[in-house]
Amino acid sequence: PTACITGSVAGTIIFSMVEGLKRGAFSNEAGLGSTVAVHSSCEIKSPELQGTWAMAEVFIDTFVICTLTAVVVIISGTDLTGEDMAVRAYNAALGGAGKYFMSGSLILFALATVAGWFFIGERAWRYLFPRSDMVYRIMAIACGCVGTMWSMELVWGVSDIFNGLMAVPNVIGVLVLWRKEVGMRSEE
Repeated sequence: PTACITGSVAGTIIFSMVEGLKRGAFSNEAGLGSTVAVHSSCEIKSPELQGTWAMAEVFIDTFVICTLTAVVVIISGTDLTGEDMAVRAYNAALGGAGKYFMSGSLILFALATVAGWFFIGERAWRYLFPRSDMVYRIMAIACGCVGTMWSMELVWGVSDIFNGLMAVPNVIGVLVLWRKEVGMRSEE
């Protein structure tokens, strides 16, 4: 019995951590290396200021928006199960207007996400295949159309896989730079 309880607790903790990491990476993209394309294309005189904005967007998304949603869910007293938990919580907190608030928020977040990923993908495509922007645009529109016909589970699964794959080159780059840093320190 002790092994079963230990295994269940460990499995629950690991599952919760994996789900949290997947949703966190999807939410703020911290550590994936994708927002570099956006921040490096800005025309700004101070790289320090641009770096501060890059950190601020993770803070605003994770600590402000997600915390506010969590507080609304907790104080609303709604059932904490189901995919529409946040909608029910905002509905209870805003007296029926929550569904409109959530719909508007989701539309804005979805448009910002699609526009941002389109920009990042187009930058990467241009780097790999110069002078073929139209090919990327057609592929992106086709993928968007196909994605609307898939089930939500499949869409989340595919997005989680590609987010994970995006982290691979970033982790390799960090390890290479870390080895160079360690090598430089040992030479001193």
